Amino acid sequence: AEQKGQFVRESLGCGAFDTGCTASVAGEEWFKDFIGELPEDRKAKVEGPLKSGRTFMFGNQGTLSSGAMYRLPVKLRGENHMIEVDIIKSNIPLLISRKEMSKLDISINNKNDTATMRGVPLPIMTTSAGHLIVDLLGRKQRVNMEKVFSVQLLEADEDTQMKTLDKIHKQFGHRSKKAFVTVLKTAKNWTPKFS
Repeated sequence: AEQKGQFVRESLGCGAFDTGCTASVAGEEWFKDFIGELPEDRKAKVEGPLKSGRTFMFGNQGTLSSGAMYRLPVKLRGENHMIEVDIIKSNIPLLISRKEMSKLDISINNKNDTATMRGVPLPIMTTSAGHLIVDLLGRKQRVNMEKVFSVQLLEADEDTQMKTLDKIHKQFGHRSKKAFVTVLKTAKNWTPKFS
C-alpha cells in the first residue's frame, strides 16, 4: 500500500503510460488533486460526471467499477487536449491507456525512456519505481533554481523541512529522486536525512 501511495504522490498532476489499460483510469485522490491544480479557465472545461459502467481488473484488488467518467483538459507540449478518464475508488494515479496514447499520437521508446507526440519529443519523467509519466498541467519542466536557492531548508525545523520538500517536489513536476537530489545539492540545501 505504501508503494502505491508513493506512486500516486510522484504522479500528481501527471499521467502514467499503461499500454495494458483498456481505458484511461484514475483514483479519487489523484482526480481531486488534479482538479484542484487546474487553472480556473481550464477547470471550466472539465466535462462530467458522465455515465461509464466500465469495469477494471487489478491483480491485487480484483475488479473495480468506474463511479463516473470525466473529460479532462490537459496540456501537453503547450497544446490543449481533452482526455477521457474513468474514476474509481482506488489509490492509483492516472493510467493513460494505449487507446488514449494512440489518439494523441504518443509513441514510447522503452529502450531509452523517451516519448514523442506526433514525432516531436515529449518531455517525460520516471518515478522512483520506474514508471514513465508525463506532466498534464503544462508546468514548466525547467527547474526554477532561484526558488530553491531562496529556501533555507537546513536551518528550518523538521516539520517545515518536510512540508517544503513536498512543495518543491510538486512545483518541479514530481521529478525522479535522483533529479530532485541533484537540484537540492546544487542549491546547497541537501542533507542525507532528506533521502
